[in-house]
Amino acid sequence: MPEEPRDLRVELATATRILAAHGLIGMFGHVSVLTEDPQRYLVCPGAGARKDRCRSTDVLELGLDDEFEPGRPLELYMHSEVHRLKPHLRSLIHVHSPALVAVGTLADVPTDLLMLHGSFWPQVMPLWEEPDLVRDRAAAQRLTGLLGGAAIALLRWHGAVIVGRTLREAVFR
Repeated sequence: MPEEPRDLRVELATATRILAAHGLIGMFGHVSVLTEDPQRYLVCPGAGARKDRCRSTDVLELGLDDEFEPGRPLELYMHSEVHRLKPHLRSLIHVHSPALVAVGTLADVPTDLLMLHGSFWPQVMPLWEEPDLVRDRAAAQRLTGLLGGAAIALLRWHGAVIVGRTLREAVFR
């Protein structure tokens, strides 16, 4: 299997460090990007890895059918299933942003935002109400269905998933 161009690995590692520096992902957040081979994706390392120190050599390359193993993100199925079911969304970021966790606790999530950079915010916020982590394909497929055409879905009490047509678009969001 040919290796993905180094620059995509560098870009993913850089995105991971940027998000970590802003407190959006920590030990448990993760970032992925679909490769040129639509059956493979790159993802930052899982729990226990310092995301603020992620380098291209730390980036994992996985297939859509690969299973969880220690060192991989615990919720890796949200990545594989979004990349499988919505390949036009080439990047997914799972954040534990304190602000999005707080918004995800509200009974009614506000949808009228007055920020230019919030232009991707949906008219109706998809809200994942399941209390468990997204740790299997069936849950990840339900989350992907809930996401619909939105760029973000809040995970009640947990954070959010943010998607983009490119890694840069997802990071911007």
